[in-house]
Formats: sequence, structure tokens, C-alpha cells
Amino acid sequence: MLLDTEVPLQPLLQAAEASRGSNISTIRSLVMRAISDKEIFCGFDQIILIVGKSLSESIEGEKMLQTLHLFSNGTYDDYEKHRERYVNLTEAQVFKLRQLTAMSVVEDACCNRQSAVSYLSLRQNLQLADNTAVEDVLVSCINARVLAGELCQRSASLFLNENGPAVSPRDVTLTSVDAMIERLRTWKDVLAHSQVVSTQIQAAAASQLSVHNNWNSLLQSPLQHHAVERNTAERGWDLSDVRRYGDGSIGTKGDPMEISRPDGAGRRQKRGRGSLQGNAAETSEFGSFEW
Repeated sequence: MLLDTEVPLQPLLQAAEASRGSNISTIRSLVMRAISDKEIFCGFDQIILIVGKSLSESIEGEKMLQTLHLFSNGTYDDYEKHRERYVNLTEAQVFKLRQLTAMSVVEDACCNRQSAVSYLSLRQNLQLADNTAVEDVLVSCINARVLAGELCQRSASLFLNENGPAVSPRDVTLTSVDAMIERLRTWKDVLAHSQVVSTQIQAAAASQLSVHNNWNSLLQSPLQHHAVERNTAERGWDLSDVRRYGDGSIGTKGDPMEISRPDGAGRRQKRGRGSLQGNAAETSEFGSFEW
């Protein structure tokens, strides 16, 4: 899960509101806190809206204002090309600017539907000497939860997260609004296509489950028939009698050929084989039975 910068940003916004009309040193202290905080990677534009007018009234204030713009949507290359426009940055603040630049590089890669960003590209944008320094910046971004991905030293690449956002967004400039709208439309089309694919996968899964259930029923039928044959063989029944009488419930033991006696005992009465002419009578100790 990427970092929610709203929580650490709120105290600074409240301090900015309180500093309206204050002297330049008070506002400077606020600006330095904002560009040094390790949990704030966006929201610099909100600070500008509050203190921007006051900062623009002096040369020193203008430098602080441009520095806020730099951290809002600028890059390390902007800083190197025009150092005179900004306040002197500490080593920690320079490192943070490189983190923000790495976020911009990854964001551009995501917009171009790239699955990875090479260390070479990052090294050039961050103006670093080797891949180890690039990894230091990337690891710090991942630990700060503003990037999501995996480092691969073998391919010298950052593989971007495929199961969610790969980068926390930076501040949006007015000139980038149109491009952002176009990106959102593109993502809308991607999501619509994903929904269609998901529906097709669900339908295929349901079809496969139906086939599995049909095969399972076919396999169970001979197994059940075999169980009946084995049961009748163990009881000494004839399978044709079982088919005729079911599982037998006339006699005391479920034997279709057993007749219950009043005293609870029973004996088997078997039907004669061959053809029968007229009515055949059979006498037993219980009386006559006609067939």
C-alpha cells in the first residue's frame, strides 16, 4: 500500500495558515520543514497557495517560492541547470529531490505501459555515478512507500508492481491537466477490457465445472451399481430379485423372499420355477397360499 501523505501534510498546512502575514524568517522555517520531511512527497502546491503571495514580495522569498515549485513538480536536472534560482539545499534535501525525480520517471513509465524501468534511465535522470547509488534511492522510495516494485540486479531494472499502483502521485501542474485526463481515459478503456476478459474467464470456469460435474456423475453410476452387486452377493440374493423388489423391506432382515411369522421367526418361501398352469396352491403351517 502506497503512502498517504495527507496525514503528515496537515500540520504544515495549518502552520502555513498561521504564518500568513508573518516575517520572511518564519515562512522560511516552514518551507525548509516541508522540503526536508521524509514523509511528504506532494502537497507543496497547497503550501504555495497559502504563502506564495508573501514569498513573492522579496528576493529571498522568491527563491523559496521557486524551491517549493521545484519540489512540487520539478526534477534534479532542473536544479542542476538553474541552481541560482533556488535556496542552497542540504545533502538530505538533494537526496529527497532525487527521490521525487525517480517517482516522476516511474510515473512516465507507467503512463507508457512499461513493466520495468532500467537503472540506466534512472541513473541519467538522477545524475548518479553507478547502479548502487540508484538502488539506494529506489530502496528508500520503496521503504517510504512511494514506489512499489522489485529490484533486479541481473537485468539492472526496477520491475513495477502489477497488482496495484506502482508510484504515489506528485503534485499536478496546470499544464499537465490535459495529459492527465487523457491518461484517465486510457485507463478507463483498460479497465473496461479487463472487465470483459474477467467475464469470459468466469464463463469458461463455469463451463469447465459443468463438464467436471457431468464426468463425476458418469463415474459414480458404475461405482454405485458395483456396490449393489457386491451387497446382494454377500446376502445371497439374486440381482434380478433386487431389481424387482428394490432393497427388500418385507422380511425382518430385508430379504424379499422372507415371510415374517407371528412369533417373530421367519422362513423363506421360494417361488416355483417353470410354467404354472392355473392357480398353484401351497400349504404351510400358516394356511394355504395361492399363486
